[in-house]
Amino acid sequence: MNSTVRTPPPRGQAKQALIEAAAALAREEGLAGLSVDRVVKRAAISKGAFFHHFATRNDLVTALIAHLAEAFEADLAGREASGELFARALVGATLDEVERNTGFMATLVSAVVLHRALGPVIEARTEVWTQRMIADGMDESRARLVRAALDGLLLQCLLRRNERHDEGHLRVLRAAFSELLDGT
Repeated sequence: MNSTVRTPPPRGQAKQALIEAAAALAREEGLAGLSVDRVVKRAAISKGAFFHHFATRNDLVTALIAHLAEAFEADLAGREASGELFARALVGATLDEVERNTGFMATLVSAVVLHRALGPVIEARTEVWTQRMIADGMDESRARLVRAALDGLLLQCLLRRNERHDEGHLRVLRAAFSELLDGT
C-alpha cells in the first residue's frame, strides 16, 4: 500500500492527472485497479472533479486507451523520422512496449474485450497500419501476416498477464519478426 501524500495537480491539469493515475494503476493491477475511488486518491483529485471530466469509469478507460494510442503513434512517428520503414517501426515499437510492460499490454487487450465499443476503433487503427505497410512496398499477404503475428503477441501478453518475457524469448521474437519482415 502506498502511503505517499499526493499533492493535487496544477489548475487545469486534473483530467491529465486522472488519466496518468489510471495508467499507473492499470500497470500495477490491471483494469481491476481502476475503481473511481482508487483513481481519484492516486490523482489527489476530488470525486466531483472526476465526474466533471468523465461520466463513468468506462469513459476513463476509453480516454486512457486514447492516451496510450497517442503515445504509441508518437513513438512510431519518431522511428519513421529516423528512417525506419513503417513495418519495422511498428514491430519494434510493439516489441519494446511488450518488453517494458507485458502487464500493461495485457490491460490494453482486456480493455478492448471488456469495452466492446473500443474494438472497432482499434480495428480501424490496425487496418490503417496494415495499409501503411502495404504502401511501403510490402505485399498484402505479408502485411496481414505481420499484423496477425503482432495480434498473437498481444494475446500472449493477455494470457501471461504480469509475467515478463525473458530476454531469450524476446531475442527469438525479434529474430522471427526480422525474418518475417525480410521475407526469409
